[in-house]
Amino acid sequence: MTGPPTQRPSQMDISRWLLIGSLYVSQYVGQAFLLISLITIMRRQGLPMEKLGLVYSLALCWVFKFVWSPVVDRYNPICGRYKGWILITQLGMALSLLALSLCRLPADFYLILGLGCFHSFFSSTQDAASDGLCRTLLLPGERPAGMSVQAFSGLLGNIIGGGVVLAAFPSLGWSGCCLLLAGVIMVSFFQCLFLNEPPRRTAYSIISMKRLIDFWKIDNNLSWLAILVPYSVGIGLGWGLLPVLLADLKWGFGQIGFTLNVAGSLTGMIGAALSGLILKRIGRARMLKLTSAVVILGLLAISAIIGSTADKGMVFLVVQIYFLCVSPCMVVIPTLMMDRSSADSPATDYSVQFCLATLCQYLAASVGTMAGPRLGFDLAFLSCALVETMTLLFGLKCIHKGVLVLKAAE
Repeated sequence: MTGPPTQRPSQMDISRWLLIGSLYVSQYVGQAFLLISLITIMRRQGLPMEKLGLVYSLALCWVFKFVWSPVVDRYNPICGRYKGWILITQLGMALSLLALSLCRLPADFYLILGLGCFHSFFSSTQDAASDGLCRTLLLPGERPAGMSVQAFSGLLGNIIGGGVVLAAFPSLGWSGCCLLLAGVIMVSFFQCLFLNEPPRRTAYSIISMKRLIDFWKIDNNLSWLAILVPYSVGIGLGWGLLPVLLADLKWGFGQIGFTLNVAGSLTGMIGAALSGLILKRIGRARMLKLTSAVVILGLLAISAIIGSTADKGMVFLVVQIYFLCVSPCMVVIPTLMMDRSSADSPATDYSVQFCLATLCQYLAASVGTMAGPRLGFDLAFLSCALVETMTLLFGLKCIHKGVLVLKAAE
C-alpha cells in the first residue's frame, strides 16, 4: 500500500529570497526611470507632449513578452534553465543604460527612445525568466510569500527609478542617473552568479508556441480567464482615473507624483507584505473573495469622498486607503497565476496570463482617463465597483460549483 506523495523539500534559503527580491527590483528600476523620470525630465526641458507620449510605447514589450516566453522555457543559453537568461538580460539592461548615459538631452530623444526599447525588451524577458525561476524554486506553501516579495520589490524598484533617481537628477545629471541604475542592476547580476539552480526536468522538445493556446484549454482555465479579465479591467479603470481626478482637483505635478508614485507605492508595499501573511493563513479561495470585497470597498470610498469634499488631506487619505485595498491584488492574483502554471513551461504559462491582465489594465486605464471627466468621477468609480462586484459574484459561483479549483500544484 503506497502512502501519500511526499512534498519535495524547500529549496529556499536567505540568499535565494534576497535574490528574488533583488531580481524584481532590478527589472523595474530602469523601466520606472524611463516611464516616469524621463518624461518629467524631458518635459522640464521643453519637449512637446506629442513626443513625450511616444515614451509610453516602451511598455509594449511587457504586454507582448508572452510571444517569446516559450523560447525562454525551451532553450537554456548557459549555466541553468533560467539563470542563463537572467544573466544575459541583466547584462543587456546594464549595457543599454551605459549607452543611454552617453546620450544628450533633449537632442538625442529618438536615440534614447531606441535604446529604451532595448532596455524594455531585456527587462521584460528577465521578468519571464524570473517568474519561471520562482515557479521552479518555490513550494506551493511558499508562493504567497514569494509573490509578496515580488510585489514589494517591484514597488521598491518603482520608487527608486521613478522617485529617488529623479530627485537626484539635479545633482547627478543624466549620465550619473543612468550609471547609478546600471550599478543597481549589477548587484543582482553578481547575486545570480552564485545561484545553484536545480536541474531541468523537462525535455526541450515539448515546449512550443502552441502552448500559448493550449494553456487555456486545460484545468478550466477559461473560467479563470472570465475572472481575470474583468478583475483586471476594474483595477485598470481605477488606476487610470486617479491621476486625472487629482489633476481636475487642481493638484500640482509634484503633489500628484508624491501621492501616487511615492506615498501610494509605500502604502502598496505595506499592503503587499501583509497580504502574503494573510494569504498563507486563510488560503487561496478565501483570500480571493476577501481581496475582491476589499477592492470594491476602496472604489466605493473614493466615489463617496469625491462627491462630498475636495479637501486635499481627506482626498490624500482616501487615495492611500484605495492603494491599501488594491495591494492584495498584487499578491493573490500572481499567486493564483503561478499555481496554474505548469512546471514544464512556467515562464510561458505565467506570461500569457500576466500579459493579458496587463493589456486589460492598460486599455481600461486609457478608457478611464477619457471617460472620467465626461461621466463624472463619482459615477466612474461606481462603475469600477460594479465591474468588480460582478467579477466577485461570478468567481463565487465558479468556486462553489467546483468549476474553478484554486489548486496549488507542485
